[in-house]
Amino acid sequence: MMIKFKHIYIILFSIIFSAELDQYDGVGERFSAGPPEGDHRGLGQYGYPSDPISDRAKGYLLKGKVKNAISNYGNFITWDEHPAGLWGEYSYLPHVAMVAGIPGHEYSSYYQDWMESDMSTHYSDWYTENGDDLVVWCSEDLYDDWSLDTEELSSQDTDAQEDGVALTRRPNGKYVGMVFETESDRGTVGERKVNIESFDGINQWAFDFYNTENQNGNSRVCITARADDFTLDPNLSNAMIGAIFPWSLRPALKERQEEFDLYEYGPDGDDWSEDDEYMYYGATS
Repeated sequence: MMIKFKHIYIILFSIIFSAELDQYDGVGERFSAGPPEGDHRGLGQYGYPSDPISDRAKGYLLKGKVKNAISNYGNFITWDEHPAGLWGEYSYLPHVAMVAGIPGHEYSSYYQDWMESDMSTHYSDWYTENGDDLVVWCSEDLYDDWSLDTEELSSQDTDAQEDGVALTRRPNGKYVGMVFETESDRGTVGERKVNIESFDGINQWAFDFYNTENQNGNSRVCITARADDFTLDPNLSNAMIGAIFPWSLRPALKERQEEFDLYEYGPDGDDWSEDDEYMYYGATS
């Protein structure tokens, strides 16, 4: 009799405390730390920019003073990433950051074909007026590397003139201008002139498309310097002259406020327009 009641109690408890079957199937997707079953991740399988999981990697530096691991997905020695770095035999490196930068200009000395132009022979009128004060240096290699689109330049100059500026401040191509007297990542932005006969001061530059000096040979980039500065030679890095990369010629800072910065956007108030006051900012990191 007791056995019978025992079975009844078991059945009653099973009915009272039984749970309803969970029919919820989530979102219908399976997630795991590895590749899906029956499928394999492969480089290029998902097209550009591809599946980032496939490209995750970690490199280990085991020799030298620093032992560390470097991942290619944004982490570079932190407490949260294992293994952290070791310095010698003493302690962990809690956090190490890496800053990368790009230069603001290409030194004129990168191009070794700079020649002092014979202005007295080929531009006698100019030489009579400016020869005692200025010398002109020219480079064909710099022009070739500039990759200038002359048709686009003509259009840029036309648009600039409509805005009240004689020539565009940012000609197209690999570079956007010339910088002089570079020091401590700053410098004097050169004034672009329409041709070399228009030179009338130092720190000026121009595209010489005619190259009369070489019987209408290859186009050149020409710059001016003081005639009494006998040490200046654009073939040398200490000339402190360079061709400006586009990212380092930007509107000058006018005022720094708490919430945002104001820049010299000129009378029209538009950024990157011809009436902006441009400044050479040097390297960018």
